[in-house]
Amino acid sequence: MGRLKAAQDEIRIVKESLAAEAEATPEPVIPWEPKSGRFYVGLSGVLDSLNTNHGYRALHTVGRTFQTEEAATRASEFFIFYQRLYKLALECNAKHFDLGYFTASYRTSERDWVVYTRQNETQQTPCDLFTSRLAAQEACDIMNRDGWELSTSPKS
Repeated sequence: MGRLKAAQDEIRIVKESLAAEAEATPEPVIPWEPKSGRFYVGLSGVLDSLNTNHGYRALHTVGRTFQTEEAATRASEFFIFYQRLYKLALECNAKHFDLGYFTASYRTSERDWVVYTRQNETQQTPCDLFTSRLAAQEACDIMNRDGWELSTSPKS
C-alpha cells in the first residue's frame, strides 16, 4: 500500500510539474494561411489550373488557389463582384465624403440594395466601404438600377 501511495504522489507531482511548464511556455502561434490548391483565379477572374510554379506563392498568399475547379469558379464570381464593388465605392466616396462608415447591404428576399448604418459609427468593419450615407446611397441606386446581385446569393 505504501508503494502505491508513493507512486500516486509521484504521478501527481509530475502532472503538476507538466502543467506548470505548459503554462510557462505557451504553444507557438502559427499565423493562419489559406489552404493551397491546384486551381487558381487570375487577376482577370479567369480560372486556370496550376501546372507550373511560376507565381504560385503569390497566388497562394493572396488566397487565389483552390482545391477544386468548382470552388475556384465560385470564387471567381465572388472576386469579380467585390473588386467591382470596391471600385464603385471609390468613385462614390470621392464625390460624397464624410467621416462615417456605411455598408451597402443586399436584401435577398427583396433582391435589392439598401444602405445599412450601424448605431455606433466610430469603428469601421471590413464591410464598411462607404464614407458617407450619400456615397452608399448612390452606390445602392446604381447597383439596383443595373441589377447587381450578391455573388453568393441564390439565383432566381
